[in-house]
Amino acid sequence: MINKYYLLGYGTGEEVGGVYPQTEGLPPGYDEDSPASMTNLSNWEFPAVDPDLRFELSPEAVLTNVVSPSNINASGLLVDREVRDILEEFHVMNHAFYEASLAANGIPYKYYWLHMVPPDHSGIDFSRSTFATFMMPLFRFGKKDVVKCRDEAEMHEHIDKDDRFGFDVLYLTSDFMKQQYDLFRFPRIGTSPPLIASDRLCDELTGRGITGLKIVPQDYVLF
Repeated sequence: MINKYYLLGYGTGEEVGGVYPQTEGLPPGYDEDSPASMTNLSNWEFPAVDPDLRFELSPEAVLTNVVSPSNINASGLLVDREVRDILEEFHVMNHAFYEASLAANGIPYKYYWLHMVPPDHSGIDFSRSTFATFMMPLFRFGKKDVVKCRDEAEMHEHIDKDDRFGFDVLYLTSDFMKQQYDLFRFPRIGTSPPLIASDRLCDELTGRGITGLKIVPQDYVLF
């Protein structure tokens, strides 16, 4: 039984070397125009071809189980095999893992990109949820203009007018909660990465000593 949800994001403190993201620019010779380029990854769909996922750890960064990547606009997680195996034991929303390579001090390590594609916003209870515009959406700072949206279409109208628009208090529908997801996200709203994790998944990650993650208590995703 899930009792609480947390925000799951990348670490930014001393544990990761105090740098964000932990990887630097595209590796030498990388074909950014290729259909397999990781810069083409989209929050809205799975890639038509396996993405070319190659990263280089910044000299100042610490190698961790979860690594914050550069050059990817899509929301997901770059994880090592241990974290991938943990996630496969839990109920993760519609997703796929893609193999990745991470070079640290010239040594290649095998990582995986968790790519999540939620179908729509049908899990939001619009009758109870509220939305707002934020001066800094990533940190939910400077909230103003709290409004309600009748449905997903009206929410998209607000987002199209101002990309700083996001959820203020998000209620989930009973049908969505019956899915008992341990990790999920909704496109176009939330934090970066906008991942919402169950207490039981967070307890497992913490208990296993997984590094590179930031687990943040929250009180605005309710059910």
